[in-house]
Amino acid sequence: MPPRILLPLRLKPLNASPASPSTTSAFRSFSSTTSLCGKKKQSLAARYRDPYIRGQVLAAKAANISRQKELQEQRKNSVGDPVRGVETPFVRSFDTAMPEQRITDSMISRKSTAKDPSEPPPGPKATAEPYLNHFLSVPQVIESFKKSAALAEPSEEKRNELERLKTGDTARVLSGEESQTDAQEVIAAMVETPEETERKKRNAELAIQRIVSLRNGSSRDRTLANVRRCVETFGRHYTDRVLEPKPASSHAASSKVTVPVVKDGSEDSLGEIQYLNPEGLTRGGPDTGSSEVQIAILTAKIRTLVRHMEGDGRKDKMNKRNLRLLVHKRQKHLKYLRKKERGGPRWQYVVEKLGVIDSMWKGEISL
Repeated sequence: MPPRILLPLRLKPLNASPASPSTTSAFRSFSSTTSLCGKKKQSLAARYRDPYIRGQVLAAKAANISRQKELQEQRKNSVGDPVRGVETPFVRSFDTAMPEQRITDSMISRKSTAKDPSEPPPGPKATAEPYLNHFLSVPQVIESFKKSAALAEPSEEKRNELERLKTGDTARVLSGEESQTDAQEVIAAMVETPEETERKKRNAELAIQRIVSLRNGSSRDRTLANVRRCVETFGRHYTDRVLEPKPASSHAASSKVTVPVVKDGSEDSLGEIQYLNPEGLTRGGPDTGSSEVQIAILTAKIRTLVRHMEGDGRKDKMNKRNLRLLVHKRQKHLKYLRKKERGGPRWQYVVEKLGVIDSMWKGEISL
């Protein structure tokens, strides 16, 4: 059998030059030598074992991480916190459910040690708070004070019995039914000085104030009071009287008509411009469903959850999810309000009152 000869060698003349690199590469034999990638890995491992080079690598990594933290902090300061926004006096008042004022430690604490007469006395003052527990009002609390004072006074029967004992009715003592010592004890028990009566009245008033005051209430009580404050502050039943109306659009202008009004038996005189739906201009009660009211209520709830998460709820995953839902729901309301108002007085009122920034409604919010 004739020997096998490769094709390039068989077609090549005797005095021809060597095969080209492309031809020889196709018939390169397998080599078991280490590849360049493996050599590079070995060289890097060897360099990393050098303590000086290793220190340089770790220093560069630490510098990179610190620079990333600086850039993130700068970006956060420039954009703002999408959860908290800008802290305004109204937003700060959500913590105590009190009106916008300077809250001192003595006003919050139950026992005030200040000797200054200008400082408030120890304990809460329910008659000076606009919002109370159990949806009570200040006149109702004052009426409760009057009832408690009437109950603290001795009754009519007790007064008659006391007068009878004081006039010297000792028939029961003389008959032996009751000893003189027992009669004296009964009289002493029934006798009540005016100072004791006033002390009972003060104790009753203090007890009522502690019950109805929000300073002693729970977080749920403060949230309910904040909801009422948001409705009264941002509801359109109030803002329609305070803010300037939005300019009427062409569609609203076309909905106005003039109707003839009979005056003095003639139809020549025309009445004032009237709307096709005058019932829509009147409200049946407080506005609780507009976007600005919902934004304010969500802001109050978000602030409560943020304080909880920063304190004892660092591992509270359920409330973290609730916080995420509230933040994204507020973002939708903010986008809708900005789209409808387009920088109008309502949008500016919400921005100034609640400290709204662009990061609270623009882009993606990740917690």
